[in-house]
Amino acid sequence: MNPAVTSDNQNAPEADTMAPKTVGYTNSIAFGVLSVALILLASARQFSPLFSPIEDPDLFWHIVIGRWILDHGAVPQVEHWNYFGLGQTFRAYSWSNEVVYALIDRHFGLRGLWWLQGLSALGLIAVATFVFRHFSRSWLLTLLAGVLFLVFIDPFTSIRPQLITFILFALIPLIAESIQKNGLKLRYGIFIFLIFLIWSNTHLAMIVGMGYLGGLLFGFSKPRV
Repeated sequence: MNPAVTSDNQNAPEADTMAPKTVGYTNSIAFGVLSVALILLASARQFSPLFSPIEDPDLFWHIVIGRWILDHGAVPQVEHWNYFGLGQTFRAYSWSNEVVYALIDRHFGLRGLWWLQGLSALGLIAVATFVFRHFSRSWLLTLLAGVLFLVFIDPFTSIRPQLITFILFALIPLIAESIQKNGLKLRYGIFIFLIFLIWSNTHLAMIVGMGYLGGLLFGFSKPRV
């Protein structure tokens, strides 16, 4: 038997097993670089006052409600601001967000609100990009989904309770997958409770979120692209 041939044959499988690892590593680097570029693009778009001024007309009535809650130490139960609805039943569904807006406005002014807008939008983009990559076998599909998502959410990245809703929606598939894999453990139950506690005091879309989580757990399989 020729030793040289034997040696080459023994090394061949090792070379074959190293090739996929090299390709995977290269793909990971490419995905990382492109993801960072996407995040930086989003950051520039959201943090630049030239492109993203505070211009949402709904923000300021959210702040007014938040100021009332801070001054009175309670959530309003009747209408105080609409002349045609004075004294009627009022539901401050987003009171937790409104308190945050009012506190930031009180202590940091418009500059603080501007930073809140940028950080909130950047957080949403980061969470969504992570979720896309987690459920995708292709970094290219992940990048494409991230760009499309960035274009879609651009009109909705002003300071509104809906922004928190989008972040929580993005987390739901991860929660459902963890429960499907490992069962409903105590830590998952606590996490779900905390998410929906925050969500229920943020936006009525919490009801849709509960249906979404239930559908993923009992009606659909793990999403893969």
